Amino acid sequence: MKPDASAPATAEDTFDAVFAIRLPPRPYPGLRPFEQHEWPIFFGRERMTDEIVERLLGLRLLVVHGDSGCGKSSLVRAGVLPRLEQAGVNVKVVAVISEELFDRQGAAYRESVLPAAARYDAMVVSTGT
Repeated sequence: MKPDASAPATAEDTFDAVFAIRLPPRPYPGLRPFEQHEWPIFFGRERMTDEIVERLLGLRLLVVHGDSGCGKSSLVRAGVLPRLEQAGVNVKVVAVISEELFDRQGAAYRESVLPAAARYDAMVVSTGT
């Protein structure tokens, strides 16, 4: 007998959904940052991820900064956010890049990633509600 699709999700269903692994066709995304769903192949920054998560949970707000291309976005998207989600933490993300860098991207990419009304100059991850 098939389960009723209209039945509410169980804790086991939620657990399975959070930890579902969907591997990409290639283990390295190239020049673009890792995305949140690529957490299973994002490795080598576990200690940094642990420290950011610990500080974020204690301080409730944390700024991640560094040189362009050093991996900030990948660390937050594929390291920190999945870890917080797996821990059941309510997370609010405001993801942004500088307007100058954003404007250098193609129009289709700009609109798909960040609508014009949502442009800012910082990336903020807050554990507040």
